[in-house]
Amino acid sequence: MEDSEPQPMRLAGADMTFLRDNMEHRFDVLAGKWLGKDGYALFYRFGINLDQEGRLKIEAQPTYWKFEKDSNYQMALCVSALATANLTIRTAYVYDQSTNDSRFLVQLYYYRPI
Repeated sequence: MEDSEPQPMRLAGADMTFLRDNMEHRFDVLAGKWLGKDGYALFYRFGINLDQEGRLKIEAQPTYWKFEKDSNYQMALCVSALATANLTIRTAYVYDQSTNDSRFLVQLYYYRPI
């Protein structure tokens, strides 16, 4: 009989952001143990603000992760618009290498002041 104890998640991460003129570069790195497997993930997001207020943005977001022998990458192209001070609308085309799948997403982000 296998042990059905939940596997602890032990991850460490770091992120960096570089802003210059109307361009944004965002980097994230995660490494550690997840679901009992050693692995890491790398994220990069490049964005161009199309207006001076930063209300309209185009982004490219490649993502790569590896857990033991399994690895995958995704590529997303996104457009986001700040609809109100608290609401952002984001559309994205995402390609997933492991499933050879393409999809179109619509996301709503609501930010509430704390």
